[in-house]
Amino acid sequence: ARSAGRCQTPRRRQRGSGDARPADMGALAFLNKKSWHTGGMPMQAEVWKREQEKAHEERKLEEMKKEIAEERKMQELTDQAAQAGHVQKVERLEFMYKGGPGMG
Repeated sequence: ARSAGRCQTPRRRQRGSGDARPADMGALAFLNKKSWHTGGMPMQAEVWKREQEKAHEERKLEEMKKEIAEERKMQELTDQAAQAGHVQKVERLEFMYKGGPGMG
């Protein structure tokens, strides 16, 4: 005897708030174990390390820009003083003896 209006096939259980697994886990969870995937710990460590290196390089570049701007300002002041006759203009090769960008 069939009951009216009821289906005899079992329903698939739907995920609700009581399910322990998040919705993004499942069929693609294995990707975190791949060496190239950014979700794995080794790759996260590599990304962090590269971000730190980039930040360090940016700080170095900013410091060098400030130093170059300061040197230009000093050169302009020296040139102005020489033009006004306050000091003698001395041409030297000091820049050759200072440490450059790769020197420290």
